[in-house]
Amino acid sequence: MKNFVVYILASIHCVLYIGMTSNFEKRLWEHREKIYPESFTAQYNVTRLVRIEYYPDFGQAVAREKQLKGWRRGKKVRLIESENPCWEDLAPPAAPGPSTTLGMTRDHGAACKVAAVVTSAPTVRRLRGRSS
Repeated sequence: MKNFVVYILASIHCVLYIGMTSNFEKRLWEHREKIYPESFTAQYNVTRLVRIEYYPDFGQAVAREKQLKGWRRGKKVRLIESENPCWEDLAPPAAPGPSTTLGMTRDHGAACKVAAVVTSAPTVRRLRGRSS
């Protein structure tokens, strides 16, 4: 049985990309290696996985991808931050070695590097923290 994945990638500047695939590891590798240099993700360096959802049915995955793409940015940000408030990479690059599979892990001990500050205007402004 094939599983379908709807995912959101972000750049360090919080540029978002929403995609859907049935071969997630290959697709994430393509984004990170910039296999298609003229693509949106390559041009804006959008490589950090900030949200992932699994679907058993192709139709459900396509519908969810279209739904997310139709949302305003603020709603997408709230969705990401509901489960990943620090915008951590949920699939950090694999360490050099014999394994080629990407681990879907979260480092819960890491300090937040990105924080959201809600201003009086209906927008969300991003502040960048420096790593210590």
